Amino acid sequence: MASTGDSVLQIASHEVKSCVSSLSRKSLAWCLLNFNTARDAMNTAERALTDVFIRFKLDGKGLQTDLARARKQDMKNLQARVRTLAASDNFAGSLQEEHQVKELATAFTKRVRNLTLKSSNMDDESAEVDSILRVAATALQRLCHRSPDYEIPSWSITSFEVTIDRDDESRVVGRGAFGRVVEGQWNGKVVAVKEIFTTSESAMQLAVESIRHEVQIWSRISHPNILPFYGACLESVKPFIISKLCLNGNSLSYIRRFPLVNRIRLLHDISVGMIYLHEQSIIHADLKASNILIGDNKEALIADFGLSQLQDQFSSFHVTRVSTEKVGGTFRWMAPELLMGKGLNKPADLYGFALIAWEFYTRGGVPFASVADPKLFSALVTKGERPERPTEIDDEMWILVQSCWRPNPWERPDFVEVEKSLASFITRPDSEHQPHSDVHFTDDAAAARAPICQPQEDVLLKAATLLRQHSEGPAPDGRARSPLHEKSNVSSRHKKRRSTISSPAEAERPSFLKGLVHKTFSKSPRIASASHAPNGHNGRDSARDDKDFMTYARALPSLSSLLADSPDSPQMDAVLAVLYNLSLTADGISEVLIEQELIPAVFRRLLWPDLLENERYLITGLLANLACHGKARSMLLKQPNLVSTLVSYTTPSTSVGIQENSTRCLYNISTDDGSHRVIVRHEAAIPGLAHLLLTTTSTVITRNVLGCFTNLSHVESGRSIILSTKDALDALVRTVHRGTEDIMKEQALMCLGNLCVSDQGAAVLLTYTDLIPGLSACLSGSPNSAIKSQALRCLRNLAKPAYSHDEILGQAEIISTVADVLAARTSSNRQKYALHLIHRLTSSDVGKEWLRGQPKILSSLQWFVDNGSLEEQTRARACLKAV
Repeated sequence: MASTGDSVLQIASHEVKSCVSSLSRKSLAWCLLNFNTARDAMNTAERALTDVFIRFKLDGKGLQTDLARARKQDMKNLQARVRTLAASDNFAGSLQEEHQVKELATAFTKRVRNLTLKSSNMDDESAEVDSILRVAATALQRLCHRSPDYEIPSWSITSFEVTIDRDDESRVVGRGAFGRVVEGQWNGKVVAVKEIFTTSESAMQLAVESIRHEVQIWSRISHPNILPFYGACLESVKPFIISKLCLNGNSLSYIRRFPLVNRIRLLHDISVGMIYLHEQSIIHADLKASNILIGDNKEALIADFGLSQLQDQFSSFHVTRVSTEKVGGTFRWMAPELLMGKGLNKPADLYGFALIAWEFYTRGGVPFASVADPKLFSALVTKGERPERPTEIDDEMWILVQSCWRPNPWERPDFVEVEKSLASFITRPDSEHQPHSDVHFTDDAAAARAPICQPQEDVLLKAATLLRQHSEGPAPDGRARSPLHEKSNVSSRHKKRRSTISSPAEAERPSFLKGLVHKTFSKSPRIASASHAPNGHNGRDSARDDKDFMTYARALPSLSSLLADSPDSPQMDAVLAVLYNLSLTADGISEVLIEQELIPAVFRRLLWPDLLENERYLITGLLANLACHGKARSMLLKQPNLVSTLVSYTTPSTSVGIQENSTRCLYNISTDDGSHRVIVRHEAAIPGLAHLLLTTTSTVITRNVLGCFTNLSHVESGRSIILSTKDALDALVRTVHRGTEDIMKEQALMCLGNLCVSDQGAAVLLTYTDLIPGLSACLSGSPNSAIKSQALRCLRNLAKPAYSHDEILGQAEIISTVADVLAARTSSNRQKYALHLIHRLTSSDVGKEWLRGQPKILSSLQWFVDNGSLEEQTRARACLKAV
């Protein structure tokens, strides 16, 4: 019995000591904010002591009396202490030195706002604590110069709400150069806490801005394949982010532990998550396997949004610059266009996705691990080098990977296409661990599955007929035919296909169209029955077919020769149709480029004065498709009089179809920064396009010309010519006003925003009295956020000269939209432009007077001073100082 009593006494003694020891280490601030938790702990200790008194039949009345008296005295002392401290300037330091005053203000304000004021159910002690909390919150708000109703972000969590056992190293999930990830407790659940700490003040400021940026992106998204975000604290001495804790770790460690995991399913999860991100106009910008975590249900979760960027919806023209310095050690996963210092856009994420797949199939390989020098690595990647094929990857997946890391970002698929491909891979038998083998065509079905462009059968029939006529020599009526060449004029340096199809030796490989003719004769029953195949070949006989065809194909003329030698052929449109169909895909364009003289021959044919209308349409369409491809575009730009020829097809006498193709080609050329000067230096180009823009009724032409103007307006020479072309300005302003498609209105707004970057441009555009009312209408009449963003950007640039302020402030829709955008407190381009617009308006007396009467905007400005990024704080503070 004695031993049992001793045991009970020891337990009670331990509970009391643990309670006292734990609470003694807590700060005054923690005890106030977590009063109920502290009281529950004390009550537990009291019950343990009471049980001991009862067990040993001791008189516990004295103990209860002493405890009640002590509680009252503690509360009295606490009230006096808090009220005394609240009147001093050292209130925050007295609460807890290691917490910044802003975090304390946020913590106490949140606590006060969450109080449940039910006087009937509240005991005296709780009511007294609530009174103390209100006094503390008011004092801290005064110290921070915050109003009582200042807005706290919904994601805000203070360190007082999180429990971390800092002495338990087993709770550390990972470490980095500027912090660590630890296991903690928040809101009753186990979470991952990413803490940032550094001894350098400047480094800490950068770290806080980095977390702020990540939070602004992460807090606005939610998806089953995105790592759940719970909250963050930017005001703590050690800023932190709280997210879901993934016990399975990242995807690399998971694949190493479970080598039989279905990697295609994980990649499919990533593609689904990336579709969502891109739909939200978010570019991840740091996709790699270590940033993919594995959830409780073995699903892939995309994480780490520290480098992510928000992007306007019309991403073809709006890019956010990013440098290799910003991303540090992740340069190995950067897309080649980023390594070259070009703009960040959605296709960069496809490149990162391709490397994730490569990492999965190499079980954690590092891209070009042997190349340590970043400059050498960059040169290697920008020249087109890519990691070697992993032995475990199958053909279809490898083709998909190669399509995602193509050098030209606009030739990469989007994630919708990638997801569809991966979904089809999942449903096939043996979708994983298929042995690596080359593809050999053994039957018609296998050939049909091969990744080769196959135009419509009737087009092939015409092409085959034409080539057969050339191969048969003189016609029956005695007319001379073009002489046959001994060899096809094919470049001996064959570009390697993206697929792994086995092919003849390089010296024997025929041109791509000859391959199509071969497929036409050997695979098409319609053609086999319609015409006599060369050399008795009917496509069905024996394995000698390929050998027989090689002999035949080497005797066929090159395509460039056909284009030059057949000016009057009624079948020439078939050849051009085949070329056009091939140019619709990146792989097809790669095949076109094998014959180096082909593009010059196509362009020379376009210059023929008596060219048939259908051929002119096919050639201009072909050139427009080729202009999407970097290497093909470079070859096009070497052709003399290219721009003048295309511009000549924008006149009213030209058919709409050819006008559409010509303007599309010019637009595609203008997407290359180095090609701007080719269009700009042609004096008739911009005036001709401007006149067409004013007169056309074709939405395709309108989009093409607006896109071209927008691209040209990114450079000073382009802006100068557009600003001096009245038709161009008239058309742009008219597009803003009229009920055009959103994408065209956005293009026009983006171009106008570029034009008024300079004082001269703003002065020219402000002569259009209907421009600002048109921008106001865009803000009030369109639900499209990208249009509103570009309209605010235009207004920001137009507000640079003070004489524009009266007109801008006279538009009620502009003021209403700006107030709503700032009140939303969401990280977006609209918010940035609206804040900058207010900043410029307050540079004039009329703007200052106006702002003094805008309480909603003033409240938002104060919020940005307290919670915004460094740039937002600077602008908001300047606005408030001005008034």
